[in-house]
Amino acid sequence: MNPPRKPRIIDWIGCGAIALVGVALLGCSLFTRLRGITPEDELTLAEGVPEEVTVEIGEQGTAHLDFTVAGFRIKYSSTDPRYADVLAAVQSGQPVRAWVSTRQETLFPRKGWVPLYKLSTADGEALDYDSVAADMKGVARGFLIGGCVVLAVGLFALGACLRQHLKFRRLGGGPVPELTEAQRQEQRKAGIRFVTVFVSLVFYALIIGVNFGSEARQKQIEAFGPTPLGLPVTLFVSLVETLLFLPVPWFIWHASTLTFQAAEEGRHPGILNLLRAGRGNPQLRRARWGCLLGLLYFFTIVAAWIIYTAIKGI
Repeated sequence: MNPPRKPRIIDWIGCGAIALVGVALLGCSLFTRLRGITPEDELTLAEGVPEEVTVEIGEQGTAHLDFTVAGFRIKYSSTDPRYADVLAAVQSGQPVRAWVSTRQETLFPRKGWVPLYKLSTADGEALDYDSVAADMKGVARGFLIGGCVVLAVGLFALGACLRQHLKFRRLGGGPVPELTEAQRQEQRKAGIRFVTVFVSLVFYALIIGVNFGSEARQKQIEAFGPTPLGLPVTLFVSLVETLLFLPVPWFIWHASTLTFQAAEEGRHPGILNLLRAGRGNPQLRRARWGCLLGLLYFFTIVAAWIIYTAIKGI
């Protein structure tokens, strides 16, 4: 068996950089919570007819509204809450009342424009403070979830480097003692358990995390209404996704089993390995069928969602 390899400096730096990115994302989440949202009573009121109104479409199809009220230049995007109402109010030619923030909410000052929190005309309210604040809190949650995931990956990688370093020092760079078959099997099962738990938590965090953006919430309302079964739509969608996610760790367990087996045999995991696995080995045969059922489960959910959205006209 090959002797353990001492982790290189580049390994430590790379893993540490990943962990630092996670810390930075968590810092962005904390900053957005504490300083990135201006309280309603600290907003500045600007009144007048919007001037210099322009709308630009970005490369991704996102519309960017730019206008000026009482000397304040305001930018607003189609990904922000109630964009259609804001656009109609600004283009109506009527005087508007706009509440903006003049506080520095970002690490680097905005260049010549201020964020919009509330907007109203004589016909009524086009944008309310609660919608904007909720959207910003959703961004903070996204940073929080992303930071936790990236930090966990970085810490796991640093832990692997540390274990490899300690093993190298303990054995003095010599050959690794041969393990018994029972020890290899137990080591393999422990690795499969860890990968299953880790990957499941990462996938679940990503799936639930995307529910808190304003654009996602708008799609949820279009699909299920604002309060399906008397619950807030974001909570309802999160509960449904949690129920649908319950069998996923079982599928990941089987996929990890095939991946570990392929690595031990010096083969590349993939579709060909999935089709060939299990010949003469009942355990791998079960793992193969578990992976195939997982793929079928995934495609069934995707097809059901496509059909549902087509019926709803979303």
